[in-house]
Amino acid sequence: SSRRDVGLRFQNVIIPAGASITTAYLQVYPNAASGDVYVDIYGHDADLSADFNSLRQVNGRAKTTATAAWTQNNLTYPGWNNSPELRTIVQELVDTYDYSAGRAMTLLLIARTAGGYSNSYSYEYSDHTYSAKLHIEYTTGVPSQDTAPPVISGISPSGTLSSGTVQATISLTA
Repeated sequence: SSRRDVGLRFQNVIIPAGASITTAYLQVYPNAASGDVYVDIYGHDADLSADFNSLRQVNGRAKTTATAAWTQNNLTYPGWNNSPELRTIVQELVDTYDYSAGRAMTLLLIARTAGGYSNSYSYEYSDHTYSAKLHIEYTTGVPSQDTAPPVISGISPSGTLSSGTVQATISLTA
């Protein structure tokens, strides 16, 4: 079989500026019991990632420096399969481009061997139930809305420890 590169474009990805990506991975559902995966995953390093109708090319697109190798024999079928961790790829894109208002994020799966990627359902050719999903978790570093300090009550010393400190039982109420 011939080499098969795959591009997956996810629209309206919203991630606040300055967010720290804690985990990211791709979920795919094979459409047949066929396959092995031998690909390198990159992000499309572009301010506005063109869809594949206007720019069909996958391998020739600008790639992130960050990459993840996905090597898996016999993808689970039927069932969802998770890629390796993609946190560094997504973080590079979020650090470079503004996703706070929502923009397309494209992942490029570049085959290392002929074949290289198992067939999976695509968004355009299915009822979307089994189309690829991009899972991203992040933190923003923004404190929670409840900034009042906890109230300490019910302190009752119960003895002196050898270091000279007092041991106390306390209860906190929010």
